[in-house]
Amino acid sequence: MTPAIWEDTKNHVVGCQRLVIIKDDASPVAFAASNLRWWNSYAIYHLEGIIVAVQEQGTGLARALLEEELRATRAGILAFHTQNTKMWKLGEKVAVFSEKLARSLAMIIHSRNPDGIIDKMRYGGNSLYGDGERFEKIAIPDIDWRRGDAKIFAGWVRR
Repeated sequence: MTPAIWEDTKNHVVGCQRLVIIKDDASPVAFAASNLRWWNSYAIYHLEGIIVAVQEQGTGLARALLEEELRATRAGILAFHTQNTKMWKLGEKVAVFSEKLARSLAMIIHSRNPDGIIDKMRYGGNSLYGDGERFEKIAIPDIDWRRGDAKIFAGWVRR
């Protein structure tokens, strides 16, 4: 993990309302940090960060973790910021994306510089991921991720 990801992880974990850690024997293999927020009487599961160990990626662990959290919290809305198409696709597996909802929730989920559904320079003018050449393959194409932009995902949870 890059120093930027470590810093972002620390910022999300410290002070978050919910932190779920999945272990395999004694070692952590995944975690999700989140906050519950409210909008028009709907619970919003604001996913601050999710990381899955490399050896567990592609196994469905992130989806299972997220689905269990959405069930446990009874949230009707999933929201997060991302630069990563894999993360965006995970969101679409468990929630129906709504651009209108993303625009409405931008400030509630602490977007810093929302421009439509893009949070400009969210990550301080840098990509969250260190190896730009490698990350480019999975980066969201319609944002300036090298400058730190992130896309705002908000969707109605699939039941």
